[in-house]
Amino acid sequence: MLSYPEVELRMAITLAVIACAVITDVWKGKIYNWLTLPALVMGLGLAGIQQGWTGLGLSFLGLLIGGGLPLIPFCLGALGGGDVKLFAAIGALMGPAFICETLLASVLAGGVISFVVILKRSKIKPTLTWYWGCITAVVTFLLFRGTGLVLPKGPDAGTTPYAISICVGVICAYNYDILDWLIIV
Repeated sequence: MLSYPEVELRMAITLAVIACAVITDVWKGKIYNWLTLPALVMGLGLAGIQQGWTGLGLSFLGLLIGGGLPLIPFCLGALGGGDVKLFAAIGALMGPAFICETLLASVLAGGVISFVVILKRSKIKPTLTWYWGCITAVVTFLLFRGTGLVLPKGPDAGTTPYAISICVGVICAYNYDILDWLIIV
């Protein structure tokens, strides 16, 4: 079992990494490898030092979850590679349960932030039209197997720095037991 100072050390590193990621993502539109990869290695190293092989295994599982699940939106063009590596680093630092909570909270925060941005940029009608096109394309694909799935090109609503959503996810995962809420509901 991890003691309080060990958890706080990992969380302090995670918060420092996420703060730098937010700054670089807002400022330059990128989350750099020089930030995420050392954090990932540090997470694995700390887990191995603090908990031995068990900790290293859990840290590696967190890395796999944090780097694996965001690959789907990355392949669809919804996330950048830096976002995926940032999730992997958070998973390596904080473990599998924490990264699951962070992913869930980040998706919800990202949805709210994106909705506000769409409203602010007056892109609601093209966005709804695009969603309808995606739904009809998926339904057509499912009904008539054998035809290729072709999604319509989305409206140019611009991009938003997803590190902000990840930061909100980290803060929510640290302060609230999100997975416990889902089990109760």
